Amino acid sequence: TGDFADSRNSNELSWYVRTLDGGAVIPNSGAAGTYEGVQIWSEATYAYHPDDPAGDQFGERGFPTIPGVLNAAVSQRVTSRGLPAPWYSVYGNHDTLFMGNIQVQVALQAWATGSRKAALWPATTTNMVNWWSQNNSMFQQFVQELRTSVGLQNGVHSVTADASRKLFDQRQFIQAHLDSGPFPGPVGHGFTQASLDNNQTWWQADITGGLRVFGLDTCNQVAGADGAVPQDQFDWLEAGLEQARKDNKLAVVCSHHNSYTLENIATTAIGPSQNLIHADEFVAMLQKYPNMIAWINGHTHINTITAHPSGDGAGFWEITTASCVDYPQQQQMLEVVDNDDGTLSIFTTVLDHDSSA
Repeated sequence: TGDFADSRNSNELSWYVRTLDGGAVIPNSGAAGTYEGVQIWSEATYAYHPDDPAGDQFGERGFPTIPGVLNAAVSQRVTSRGLPAPWYSVYGNHDTLFMGNIQVQVALQAWATGSRKAALWPATTTNMVNWWSQNNSMFQQFVQELRTSVGLQNGVHSVTADASRKLFDQRQFIQAHLDSGPFPGPVGHGFTQASLDNNQTWWQADITGGLRVFGLDTCNQVAGADGAVPQDQFDWLEAGLEQARKDNKLAVVCSHHNSYTLENIATTAIGPSQNLIHADEFVAMLQKYPNMIAWINGHTHINTITAHPSGDGAGFWEITTASCVDYPQQQQMLEVVDNDDGTLSIFTTVLDHDSSA
């Protein structure tokens, strides 16, 4: 349910696809065998510094000192067996915006692949604001380049430049899924060649003979971590749910954002934009279809299950799953079961990383 690439870097995108398909990854960028990032920079007290956590908030909470673990982590080849079943994908805000919040501009592309990195968020935003300012004189740009190159901005460090950190766009995200192999499949993982040709970032697929899944792109293209459902997707989904009802198929909707975070109102200041549908209207539309059984999502990094009953005794379940990387680092298995009495059940099993299942 999204957020496969934390910083929208191309290397992160390739690592994620290779991990799910099966293959080897060395999770490093820049200098081989050397960690270059916030976990060794003293200003970044928000991050865990395993070589010496005394100066960060994690050390205060008793996190251990583990010398050398960062360099070891970026030196080792990690081999994944891949998923044992076909997998499908939807966009998350980190796959759409830089750091999940900022629209990508030219300055961000250079910042991503270059030799300077910020330990603190204000240093990144200051760099971007200076580039985006209305004063675009050559002198202004020269001064900004000089300030950045010699490290006069607070919290900016030298790192090894790496072209593989290039920020990908929507077409490249879809293409990476189409380039994925046929096993475990399916090719495109929900996306199709038509998705690429039409720049359509949402899809539908029949998972079994009786179950149709709809994958949405609820991510805001302008700014902000939270999302909404664009009018074109809302209309497409409603028509799809009606068709699934006529086809006698159960329906499941997948998105990154959930009903607690579907309230982003940001639209472009210049140029065309479309209406954005928010949580109450979206849920009300889903409740109209008795074949709609589950809305699966993520974003908030917690496990929650919310009932959305309709007035006729039907309704659907909203199932939000925690992050695979951020605490509590869990995944969730969902089973749709025909009870053979005119009813069905949805069983949810939360799995930890070290589970034997």
